[in-house]
This record gives sequence, structure tokens and C-alpha cells, in this order.
Amino acid sequence: MATFRYQGDGETRCCRYPLYVNFTEIGWGDWIVAPEGFNAFYCDGSCPYRFVCLYKSANTHSLIKSTLHHLNPASPQPCCVAKRLSPLSVLNYDDS
Repeated sequence: MATFRYQGDGETRCCRYPLYVNFTEIGWGDWIVAPEGFNAFYCDGSCPYRFVCLYKSANTHSLIKSTLHHLNPASPQPCCVAKRLSPLSVLNYDDS
């Protein structure tokens, strides 16, 4: 199973980068009490055909895009995507 690489380790394929979302900075601080924000992360980097096939991609979409790119190099190269997402509990004000 492929693992995500983090920015800074020199990896250029299937990298996970931090993306901190601060609720106050996006204008939601007046109605979201807690948490102050969270790390949403985002994926960036290429997934070469041989890489997707070798590590058995986490989803069918990236496998199809990789195959299409392999057959037609002019098509967009696939990018990594999250294999799993986690819930986020939020305490917020409600006008009702």
C-alpha cells in the first residue's frame, strides 16, 4: 500500500501538504466557537502510471486517469487523492 509523503522530504509524487483552515481568517469566527481551526491537508504531485500500478492505487478514478494518460500523454496526469477522511466536531452558535 502506498503511503503519503510530506513536503520537504524531496518527494515529487503523491505528496500531502498541510493546509490549516483558521475559522476566524475565513470569516466564520463569530459563529464557530471551537475548534479555532483544523488542518485540512491537500494532495499534490504526480502519480506516474508505473507508480499507480505498482502500489495498487487507492481508488479507481486515479487508475483510470493514469491509464488514459499512459495511452494519451496529452491528457492530464493523475494526482493523488485522500484514501480516507476524518470527521471534525464543531461547536457553533445557532440563531434559532
